Amino acid sequence: MIETLKSILDYIKIPAIIIKKDNVIFKNINFREIFEDNEEEIIQYVFNGKTRFYDERGIKFYIKCFFNEDYKICFVIDFVKNEIVSELFSSIEGVLSLHTLINNPYEGVILVDKDGRIKYINALNQRFFNIKLKDFKNKHITEIIPNSGLHLTAKTGKEEIGKLLKINGENRIISRIPVLYKNKVYGAIGKIIFRNTREIEELLREYNKLQNEVKKYKNHIASLHEAKYTFDDMVGSSPNFLEAKRFARKIAPTDSTVILLGESGTGKELFAHAIHLESQRRNGPFVKVNCASIPAELAESELFGYSEGAFTGALRSGKPGKFELAHKGTIFLDEIGDLPLSLQAKLLRVLQEKEVERLGKSTPKKVDFRLICATNKNLKEMVEKNQFREDLYYRIYAVPIKIPPLRERKEDIEKFAYHFLSLIAQDTNVKEISKEYIKILKAYSWPGNIRELKNVIELSVYRTEGEILLPSSLPTYILESIENIPEYIEQPKITLELNDTEEDYKDENSVKSLKEELEEKEKEIIIKVLKLTKGNKTKTAKLLGIHRTGLHKKLNKYKIKI
Repeated sequence: MIETLKSILDYIKIPAIIIKKDNVIFKNINFREIFEDNEEEIIQYVFNGKTRFYDERGIKFYIKCFFNEDYKICFVIDFVKNEIVSELFSSIEGVLSLHTLINNPYEGVILVDKDGRIKYINALNQRFFNIKLKDFKNKHITEIIPNSGLHLTAKTGKEEIGKLLKINGENRIISRIPVLYKNKVYGAIGKIIFRNTREIEELLREYNKLQNEVKKYKNHIASLHEAKYTFDDMVGSSPNFLEAKRFARKIAPTDSTVILLGESGTGKELFAHAIHLESQRRNGPFVKVNCASIPAELAESELFGYSEGAFTGALRSGKPGKFELAHKGTIFLDEIGDLPLSLQAKLLRVLQEKEVERLGKSTPKKVDFRLICATNKNLKEMVEKNQFREDLYYRIYAVPIKIPPLRERKEDIEKFAYHFLSLIAQDTNVKEISKEYIKILKAYSWPGNIRELKNVIELSVYRTEGEILLPSSLPTYILESIENIPEYIEQPKITLELNDTEEDYKDENSVKSLKEELEEKEKEIIIKVLKLTKGNKTKTAKLLGIHRTGLHKKLNKYKIKI
């Protein structure tokens, strides 16, 4: 995007620079040519906020800047030094001597005295209006341009830069500059930019296009920091779960810091989403941070951002941290117990002062956010072991909400099973779950909680040939973990009748060992799941409930090639 803007500015015949983060990142061709010997001096004028200055030739320059969220564009527009012009108004020779300074192929210039009478018209304007200077010398400017305001500028001394005026039926960009000498107005200079307005319109179209692209990227970024789940999306009716949900709903509209307590896989993130969407910040960003997944050496820059040149490899533009991205919204620090001890002091300061200081920059920036934390650890014990700061512990422990594990929500297991079945089995024949299957689910301890249950249902669906989930489709580790498994499984009745058409086993030599039969079935299941995941080994291992290295061994064993 910025490269397109640079190309446009090189095309415009006005000196221009682009400034980003107090650095000049671009100078167009015209700027470099005009200010070849004093670029740094002119740039310093811009940084000092000057709107006008004179160069050594006595030419007056006006600085006009346009601001964007990330950068600003500054144009430097040149005019004749006013004091010189005022002294030369008295003689035609003096006015004509200004020709080399004010005559250029892109701008038409008209000089008027304090009464609005024409003193000079450059060649370009003479051609445009189809007149001769000698015929209009000392005539009023309105005889050439009826709607001109140049004579008013000559009276009031009030300048007007970059205005749009219809002249001879065409829109033109004009400027009106008072001619001053010792604080007295002697006249005015009018300039008409004769670059075709279609080029200006094209510039505006390009600018609007860039703005639309920026808006599109902003919308994309916003979608990455958007909460998705509400309290209505939560499944369950067990008393302890409903109490946690009721309390979370009650404190959601406040701005209180919340800490969600519970084992891994209990749905802490869903609670964070729902609290945000029921708060006053629902229209702001929802920024998620998994503290356990951020490398210790990158944690500070990820959370608080960094400025240009903060470290080797840093982006030239710098980068905002998660707290800046959460401005006017909510930041969710998941697994906050895994945050490096070295960063906890800085986090405490951010929470207390509500301002962040980027890495490599000493100027703090105010941020407005709500904090929601989550942890599966006992932070109180960590404080006693000096693994977590005590002051930070009390700062984030404002409103604790405990989310019960699945083993304490036995009555919700069947609801979850059917909920996940409806999501996973849409493109399969599986429609029901057997009672025996549900009994085993309820007998299992679920150390991985809801997340583990979802994975088990997904695997069972892909291991089932019929329309009903049966205990035989459950992972072996679950079946092996439950004592007295026969009482949960209705034993099928087997009738040993020899069918004359049965060709599976014609004689004893055709009978395979149980190990061979199991291996064939195992190979068949692995191939089916690989097809389902399109060869994704990590997902295949996850669905099969085995480690990825174990899957590799079985692929080699059965000579399965992907």
